[in-house]
Amino acid sequence: MLIDEIARAESLTATLRDVSDSFNVQIKYLGVIKNPEKYAIFNGVNVLFLREVELLIDKQKVVTAKTFCADSSVFWRKILIQEKRPLGDILFNNPEIKRTSLTVQKYFYNGIELPYRQGIFEYLDEKLLIEEHFLPEIKLFCDD
Repeated sequence: MLIDEIARAESLTATLRDVSDSFNVQIKYLGVIKNPEKYAIFNGVNVLFLREVELLIDKQKVVTAKTFCADSSVFWRKILIQEKRPLGDILFNNPEIKRTSLTVQKYFYNGIELPYRQGIFEYLDEKLLIEEHFLPEIKLFCDD
């Protein structure tokens, strides 16, 4: 599979599982961040809840992901604290959760151009923001 196909996939979780059965998620941080001025989609919310993970294939970090919601969102926080379950397994199996945006861009990591994804999901009027940065090791598992 090509790296751009992986980057544009509806579910990164499902696609990385297709690449390798050894797909795994490792939690790096669960907690709050304050003064998140760059996250305008949260309309003046001063405290966000953050779930930061690494997505691994064969124990290699291939993607870093940060997921944000308003700290006051009981619905999204309940989902984000599930440490053993990949987020994609939850988001795409609940018909009440809607993805309202997915953008794929490029960024440079140590001089290497790689994909960066940003997705927004909504439940009722509450938003969830996901940022996914691909790492150079993803190329070990691609046909590029």
